[in-house]
Amino acid sequence: MGRRASGRALVSAALDQAVHVGYLALTAKCRMYLARLDIEERRFDDALQRLDQIPADDSGRTLGAELRAQERYWRSRALSGKGDSISAAQHAKAAQDAIGSITTSMPEAVRRGFLDRPDIRVIAQSSK
Repeated sequence: MGRRASGRALVSAALDQAVHVGYLALTAKCRMYLARLDIEERRFDDALQRLDQIPADDSGRTLGAELRAQERYWRSRALSGKGDSISAAQHAKAAQDAIGSITTSMPEAVRRGFLDRPDIRVIAQSSK
């Protein structure tokens, strides 16, 4: 537990700095890491609240398909934890579809490396 608490503190500090400088992608990643910790601790409402703080792509700035897929996947996990299996399945499918679209658009030579990244692998293998 001590390592998780210190990790949470480090990610929270990184989030504060990312918000301060306006770095949207890092802000979103930090919020997702904190949401993942919340999910591991079965604090699903806290996880959803963190994920809700990630701006929608229609806000004038976009995260990009990869980060949006990760956000949708972790949202699906939190919703599943709350017992909302229908919404969870919809978000999981959207995440998987996005990762599928990204991988089909990249050269075969780099595809395996992309799919082997831990944050991507968990999404790509979630349907298997």
